[in-house]
Amino acid sequence: LTCLLGELGLDIQEAHAFSTIDGYSLDVFVVTGWRLVGTKQLKEKIMEKFRSVEAQACTVSSASSPSLEGLQGGESR
Repeated sequence: LTCLLGELGLDIQEAHAFSTIDGYSLDVFVVTGWRLVGTKQLKEKIMEKFRSVEAQACTVSSASSPSLEGLQGGESR
């Protein structure tokens, strides 16, 4: 997430991370460097970049996942 913000040209001034006992987490960033006025455009750019990174991660993950064929049939390692 911090890399994503950097790629958008944002500088992180503060970062806070919170977690709850039921498994939720919240990351809060105070950033500078956003040239446009509206936060709506910032949210759209962050989500667009996030989806792009997520799609790349899924492609890399599926391409490099180990095959289970060698583990079937009692083959030992």
